[in-house]
Amino acid sequence: MKFEVKLIIIAVLALSVGVAFASPLLYENLVVRPFPRIPQGPTADFGVDIVYANFRVQEPIHNETSDAFSLPQISYQVILNITNYSDIAAKLGSVNFAAAQNISLLKGALEGASAISSGEGNSGGHFGTVIEGIWLDNEWLNVTWIPGVHPDGLDEVLSSPWGSGDTVRFVGAMPTVIPSLPANASETGYWMEGVPIKQYHFFNSSASTLQLWDTIYVNGTWVNVTGRIRIEHPVISILGFGTIIQATTNFPPRNAFNGNQAFDETIGPRVRSTVWSGDDDFNNTWAPHQSRLIELTGT
Repeated sequence: MKFEVKLIIIAVLALSVGVAFASPLLYENLVVRPFPRIPQGPTADFGVDIVYANFRVQEPIHNETSDAFSLPQISYQVILNITNYSDIAAKLGSVNFAAAQNISLLKGALEGASAISSGEGNSGGHFGTVIEGIWLDNEWLNVTWIPGVHPDGLDEVLSSPWGSGDTVRFVGAMPTVIPSLPANASETGYWMEGVPIKQYHFFNSSASTLQLWDTIYVNGTWVNVTGRIRIEHPVISILGFGTIIQATTNFPPRNAFNGNQAFDETIGPRVRSTVWSGDDDFNNTWAPHQSRLIELTGT
């Protein structure tokens, strides 16, 4: 009896050793092209608190000569308390704020992208990027088969089809089941690190509801995987609707632009301003754990 038990144990160990050494051989002939990524150095963790915010609508001005009225304008004053929570000194590159009827902060793989809509009615949008990997149905996925040749195949995947018109119907037509890999995959495409992902959104302004869909590219097609994925390192993205104003203030050094940088640029509800930094200009370097107040004003 003891002899039989020993034989079973040895057999199990032999099988385990065989599997451990044989598994990598399944991918011996799989060539995966690395997705290019720029190495990132240490970054500071900035915190932002709203101390004060005021928006005032200015009445249209009547021009007696032409008997016309100017468009209404909005003046804003925002005071922010910005804190460097890290143990290293850090430079603040820009400050952005938006005022809208509806703003949603989303955690996903959108690399901090933002979508702003100031129009009425329904509005849809999408984001496309490549992430290192995701958990899909509790299984780790970090390589993707791309049809075509490198690198044009990836460009085609991310740029088409984007979807237009009825976003709900477009995403609803996507499959939810991952198709089988084409039999001639190695001849008609290549393997790449990472997973292409897009997030679609649809905002119903009359009901003030926001729908989101997560889609990934797998085995030659986009698949709707909403509610089935988990991202290792999510980032914050912003969706804003009914935008009143979106203002960005940049703090570049004077020698960053060859003297051809415009100080102010206004496009619809978007305002972009430049404040020079360094030397005798604005000091945009925060010491470790330092808090400072910034006031942003404009019309």
